[in-house]
Amino acid sequence: MDSGNEAVIRGSEEDPLHSSGERKPKFVITTGTLILGVIVAVLFASIIIVTVGITLLMINSSDKQEREEVTTKPLYPMIINTWPFIDATSAGWDILRNNGSGLDAVEAANNICEEDPEACGFSVGFGGSPDTNGESTLDAMIMHAPTRQVGAVASLRRVKKATSVARQVMEQTEQTLLVGEDATSFALYVGFLEESLTTNRSRLMYQNWEAAGRVPNYWKEQPHNWNKTLNSNDDNIYNQQEEDYEVSEQKIRRRVNENNHDTIGVVVIDEKGDISCGCSTNGLTWKIPGRVGDGSLPGNGAYCDNEVGGAAQTGDGDVMMRFTLTRMTVWYMKMGRSPTEAAKEAINEMVRFYPKVSAAIVAVNKKGEVGAATVGFGEFQYSYVNPRVENVTVVDVEPYL
Repeated sequence: MDSGNEAVIRGSEEDPLHSSGERKPKFVITTGTLILGVIVAVLFASIIIVTVGITLLMINSSDKQEREEVTTKPLYPMIINTWPFIDATSAGWDILRNNGSGLDAVEAANNICEEDPEACGFSVGFGGSPDTNGESTLDAMIMHAPTRQVGAVASLRRVKKATSVARQVMEQTEQTLLVGEDATSFALYVGFLEESLTTNRSRLMYQNWEAAGRVPNYWKEQPHNWNKTLNSNDDNIYNQQEEDYEVSEQKIRRRVNENNHDTIGVVVIDEKGDISCGCSTNGLTWKIPGRVGDGSLPGNGAYCDNEVGGAAQTGDGDVMMRFTLTRMTVWYMKMGRSPTEAAKEAINEMVRFYPKVSAAIVAVNKKGEVGAATVGFGEFQYSYVNPRVENVTVVDVEPYL
């Protein structure tokens, strides 16, 4: 036995491979050597563990960072508009993603519908929705939330780019709304082209409407001087009472629906977070000449507040304009409601008085969060795009009542 802290492992006394009888060297491992070996092994294992751990953390961190980059991308610049008019949405987005202004984006989106009505289902712009004289007229507005400036035109005749004319009203005058022939005169004065808004399509629509007895229309009761073109033998439509024809509102007045809503409403937030909005429409089909629709009225067709958000609407404008629904929607968002909740709250007030109305509102708050609500329409869709979704997205909205 070795004395002290020394542990000795001895070989055989004689090495059988050496006939000389030389003794094999002793192999001695001290306690200190064992401890040192253990320490080295532990350190080596620790280094491996730490290295593997760091690698795994780096992988997880990278994955987490990628996920966070998706969810933390800003929600603006962004654009939202009523209906699946994706060409219009894309036109506005092309401007916004290249650091363009919100006003330019609103104007570009609306111009798509105004210059190419087919891109928006003929529900906006020339060649659609003739009035009872067979003429298409246009309403439009545009609003700059940071300054609360607004420009608008109504019953504009023989000029296609109604939103662009409205913008010139805002930027070149101290007025807000110009109407009818005087709006046309202003447009020509500032350089717009005068051209017919009637097309073969709208002409044929009008001829068919006349052949059908000039119905449906928006008279509650048919006046005497409008009866001479009506077919008095059509008992399915008219009921003769004394010398007058009383027209059933249910059968004569075309209900506003997704096929004759005739509006694009747009709200945008630019790169700086500034909000703009606008609306363009050729009004209801078979409207009474001179009718001013909700699309030309701020607080109705569209409204935006740079500290809160914005909203745009579509539907039965003659009813909706009595409640300034887009203004109410923005106010409800200011009170803390989400965009969808705010739109519903605004519509609820109207439905109390007009339970069968057709209406829809799209809204976006200052953060860029979007929402919508609708009643009356069989279906409603809106389009939007922002840095998170990257591509124009169409959203289906079911009536909530």
